[in-house]
Amino acid sequence: LSYDFSEKSFYSHAIDQKLLPDVICFISEIIILFTKGRTDVGFSIKELNNFDVFKDEILNRFSKPPAPREIDKFVGQPLDLLFITGVLKRTKVSGRKVYSINSLEMMEFLKTSDTNALNFLINHFLKLSSHMSIGKEVLSYVQNSSSNTQDLKKLQINFRKFFFAHTDIKKDYEPPRKANKMINVLAYYFSGKG
Repeated sequence: LSYDFSEKSFYSHAIDQKLLPDVICFISEIIILFTKGRTDVGFSIKELNNFDVFKDEILNRFSKPPAPREIDKFVGQPLDLLFITGVLKRTKVSGRKVYSINSLEMMEFLKTSDTNALNFLINHFLKLSSHMSIGKEVLSYVQNSSSNTQDLKKLQINFRKFFFAHTDIKKDYEPPRKANKMINVLAYYFSGKG
């Protein structure tokens, strides 16, 4: 995984609500089907949303598909993660983001199983924690079997401060939504508190 930590929106894309193993696996599979595995085929969020296979498979894979107002996040957040980790490339064409495959091998790995996507997320969040000013605090929380609700509240306050300092996010309710994904994946990995 190769990162560009200097991008202002990096952390708001690196930790997000829809970054779940089953979603990343599903979106990766849709990208492979849409592009037919070709790295020279570009695609946008809207094109994936309108892809017939996406429309059919989302109903088959998820018992309750995302609400229409959430569908752009459902597709866009995993695409942004795959871009910032170097799996996808991204350009802007007439003001819209157009993605293409940068690492076909990683896309094939991610589409194969939710477990592969989970392992990708674990590695991603471990790498992030080594670069974030609150990374040690996150790891301490998820590895400490005596962590409690007060410890979680303190961690969420510090996540809020971190997001306010390193992203354009300024609403109090956003950071906990994002942080919980990272905390839960790492808690699973360390068999700790989520």
